Amino acid sequence: MMDSSSAVEYIYARTSGMLAKAFVGKRANKLFQAKNLADLWQIVFGTPAPAMPETLLAQSIEKEAENNFLKEYTSLVGAFDRPE
Repeated sequence: MMDSSSAVEYIYARTSGMLAKAFVGKRANKLFQAKNLADLWQIVFGTPAPAMPETLLAQSIEKEAENNFLKEYTSLVGAFDRPE
């Protein structure tokens, strides 16, 4: 674990990086270039979409996005050894 000031600096740097990768502003236009859900998967996750029907792929996109968020969030919170 890190001391409190180091943890805050770490979290600031990580969230800045996360925001830089977010699809907001000019980067949001990339999302609108997707012609189908497989394209959207490729844009968002940077890997080829799994081969499955679009209905299941839509659910998989939601689940993958949720899992990625939770993984990043718990990583950030884990920088503190106790709540501030």
